[in-house]
Amino acid sequence: MILLIESGSSKADWCLLDGKNVIQKIQTIGLNPYFVDAERISDTIANEILPVLNASSSVEDIYFYGAGCSNEKMCGIVEAGLRNQFSTARIYVLSDMLAAARSLCGDGPGFVAILGTGSNSCAYKDGLIIEQVPSLGFILGDEGSGSDLGKRLLQAYCYNEMKPELLIAFEKKFKVNREFIIESVYKKPLPNRFVASFVPFLLENPDENFTSMIAESFDSFLTRHIRKYKLLPIQTPLYVTGSVAWVFKEILTEEIKKHGFVLGEISQSPLDGLVKYHTMKYRAK
Repeated sequence: MILLIESGSSKADWCLLDGKNVIQKIQTIGLNPYFVDAERISDTIANEILPVLNASSSVEDIYFYGAGCSNEKMCGIVEAGLRNQFSTARIYVLSDMLAAARSLCGDGPGFVAILGTGSNSCAYKDGLIIEQVPSLGFILGDEGSGSDLGKRLLQAYCYNEMKPELLIAFEKKFKVNREFIIESVYKKPLPNRFVASFVPFLLENPDENFTSMIAESFDSFLTRHIRKYKLLPIQTPLYVTGSVAWVFKEILTEEIKKHGFVLGEISQSPLDGLVKYHTMKYRAK
């Protein structure tokens, strides 16, 4: 049995495979090692996965693709949490960037981007990430992501830059004020999730100012990330995955065209593509 996990900062999708078919799918909170420790990961598995996972004792290989799994230290946190509950399995902790690339490109070439709660990108060829602009995270980066859009929206609210009717609708929906927002961002845990949680308001309230806000965020991402890649020709397709890319795909598509890139595909989640990738690899053994 193969246990495949695709984890962002907000949620993690767990998929049990027998090598040919999907046996079971489960969803938990996101397990980004920058925000949760090995104990929290282990507890999540013990409380939310093992009680409902079919044939958990038969899991031989675990592939964990996760946001924040960008270096040996962070990967070690995740592996320790998994090892605590799956002591005999072979465990592979890999980046969410590799998950997106394998999901959308297989082993072929492409520019690949993730636009979810956070953002990331790479140039990918022959099954390898060959070039990558660093992802600076919630405070310094994450252009084009849910946290970036949420931050822009909260700025508009706190600076009183929204139209009056939208300001009223915002306060009615979220029941917040400036003081609560500042405290939640600077004093409470998981501020990236808090900020990103306001993004649905942009989707529910179409407005030309909001459209410009979203477009500017995507433009910043394409300029600071995709445009900097030099090891693949510009006509190489650009593949994008993630919840933010999916719900605002019309605006994103327009910005991609403005930059002169060739759009390959926009997907909501890498999970289905990852299942296909690992199933094909298993059958090829």
